[in-house]
Amino acid sequence: MFKKICTFALVIIAGIAQLVEHDLAKVGVAGPSPVSRSKV
Repeated sequence: MFKKICTFALVIIAGIAQLVEHDLAKVGVAGPSPVSRSKV
């Protein structure tokens, strides 16, 4: 049972990490430099 929950949690974390990475990539494409991004 505990192992199942751990696997489920890992899948969720991996999915969130992928979404965040995707968002960061989008932001990276939108902003030419990190400086302009941090000001917004």
